[in-house]
Amino acid sequence: MPNLNVVRRILFSGNGGHDHDAHAFIDAAGITNAAQQDAINALVIDLKEANLWSFMLAIYPFVGGNANAHMYNLKNPQNTDAAYRLSFVGGWTHNSNGVTPNGTTGYANTFLLSNSLTVNDFHFSFYNRTNVTEASVDIGASTGMTDRMLMYVSYPTDTTIIDAYDTTDTAGRIIVANGGNKGFFIASRESSTIMRAYKNSTNLQNTNLATVGTAPNLKLYIGALNNSGTADSFSTKNCAFATIGSSLQSAVNILALNTAVQTFNTSLSRNV
Repeated sequence: MPNLNVVRRILFSGNGGHDHDAHAFIDAAGITNAAQQDAINALVIDLKEANLWSFMLAIYPFVGGNANAHMYNLKNPQNTDAAYRLSFVGGWTHNSNGVTPNGTTGYANTFLLSNSLTVNDFHFSFYNRTNVTEASVDIGASTGMTDRMLMYVSYPTDTTIIDAYDTTDTAGRIIVANGGNKGFFIASRESSTIMRAYKNSTNLQNTNLATVGTAPNLKLYIGALNNSGTADSFSTKNCAFATIGSSLQSAVNILALNTAVQTFNTSLSRNV
């Protein structure tokens, strides 16, 4: 039986090779492994076919096994701050499973200002491969209790916390049992009264009250919190995928993103 990703690459590429956006990322990241190239190509095709590509400002597939490959934004694979490529600071481990900060100094600067996202119209996601409970922020920024955009994947035990923008439960904060810490966690703020939290294909919780507060004028970090310009709340979680962008708009789109990402990580033998 032929490799499905190879067949799809041929069928959906204009020149019988890779999608042009996948090709640009593969070249920039220096990915020479054919299976990894096909996984990236299939991911791009899946996102475009599901009409999700336009929602993304930053896509970090963490494929290639090294810091240079892992820093690039699939949506705009240039080595510039304006392209939202990652700057890895402190201690990190890079391998075929993705990226893992050391929990004390490691974080990645996305250079994406949280308040540059449209108010009540954003999402972020984080694919966690580590079963650990810790008071760490996995993606986010904050200057106070009413200007926060962040996600604790697993704190306290088997619980996910998402803040956008205040910490009032069912308004700007979701705090919900997650049924286990490993998986693909997605937060999508769709309006002043709706924010959805998903783990894989499961809807964990939605907001139902009008939020207050604003997005902080800070760059979003991965692997720690950007706390008024200083990194803290460091994580030790192994991340195999992350995105930042506009609202995913519906449960249907969230489920489509989950399907694409699960297919991608499964093809790389690192799904959980």
